[in-house]
Amino acid sequence: MSITKEYISILIPLILTVFASFMYSIIDSYFISLLGEEQLAGIGLVSPMNFLMISLAYSVASGVGIILSQAHGGNNLSRIKLYIFVGTLITMVLSLVLIVLFTFFETTIFNSYAASENIINYAKEYYSIWIYLILIEGIVALYTQSLNSIGKVKIATQIQISFLFLNIFLNYVLMFGVEGYIEAMGISGVALATLISKILMFIVLIIILKSQIKIVKSKKLLKIAYLKIMHLVPSVAMQGSMMPISMYIISILISKYGSSVIAAYVLTIRLEYIYLIISMATGSVVTILASKYEGQKQFSKVIDVFKLTNRINIVWGLVIILFTTFYIDIIGDLFLTEPETKKIFNFIWGIAVYGYIAWGLQITIQKMMLVLGFPKYSFYIALIRALVFFLGITMIMEYFFGLEGYVYSNMLQNYVAVGISTYIFFRIINHEKYKNVNII
Repeated sequence: MSITKEYISILIPLILTVFASFMYSIIDSYFISLLGEEQLAGIGLVSPMNFLMISLAYSVASGVGIILSQAHGGNNLSRIKLYIFVGTLITMVLSLVLIVLFTFFETTIFNSYAASENIINYAKEYYSIWIYLILIEGIVALYTQSLNSIGKVKIATQIQISFLFLNIFLNYVLMFGVEGYIEAMGISGVALATLISKILMFIVLIIILKSQIKIVKSKKLLKIAYLKIMHLVPSVAMQGSMMPISMYIISILISKYGSSVIAAYVLTIRLEYIYLIISMATGSVVTILASKYEGQKQFSKVIDVFKLTNRINIVWGLVIILFTTFYIDIIGDLFLTEPETKKIFNFIWGIAVYGYIAWGLQITIQKMMLVLGFPKYSFYIALIRALVFFLGITMIMEYFFGLEGYVYSNMLQNYVAVGISTYIFFRIINHEKYKNVNII
């Protein structure tokens, strides 16, 4: 099978998997928007914490997935069980740490926003149920990635799509209620619907992966697996935390502009998942396929995967730009009711989409750095992007130009960051085993 055919055979089910995963947030936003813009703005205050949880969960899953793919490519089946078990322990510890941190700083986080009392109350109502999702999300992400890494991509896709439909059904039932049977719960019902869906998905994944999950008691093997995983995971996890932390600070900055701006910003963040569907799916293919070829020492094929991924991301970015040009008004009408909020959303989303091509290219480069064994470089790039460009430039431009400064800087920093990422990548790729491989 050619690389392109193998790539596409993995990519298509992964697109469906990522689509189903991201649609949870988009569907939740749609249902909550039916309640009102203050409710939509309320979940926006929880979004940075939610994004941090998801980023860390999928960062750890991605790091473990790279090692699993290399073990699977090398046909080392005993190591697969070991890595899944240790990955589970690491994910559980990280989840508990997040819960403790969010619980301890809950009051500080919500008090930092300049939003109205109603919006903050809606945020706290959603948060009171959402906090329990942290216990489940990390393990679900790890086990889904484990299925992908051992070649069971279609099964992972079927699970994600099935429970997405369950989530839609539960959203409607719990939010609006069933007369005489279930009381309408409003925004709490949306959070509870997601929590129930994820718990059931967790149970199904455990059942399917039971043959691959084995409790390991050997301290020597545990130490070997722990060190191998922790070579990647800390850098990946810190990298995953950079953007959510930056988002939290940006949310504080824009909360002073009122509920219309917050609602438009929240919708923009949620709709960014549409672009990320392809970027994250191709990133997962890099994790699976490039890691497999790296494990088999087929280095030219590793680079072929890299080049194919970049081409797909560029084409997808252009498609999103064209789609937005013609249909942005329809998107706003679907989620928003107030004319002023629609106007603000059209402005923010209309500019933001032009930065997504660079965003996708950067995701690919960072995944490749992980696969090739340079996790620290990947983290440094994320740190520079988050602190210097996303926060530094954005805060300066927002100070001088207001909301418009934030919107334009958010788009421009993607291209500056990908330029630096590309430069660093081409410098470190001149490794002995890749020096004779055509990278362009």
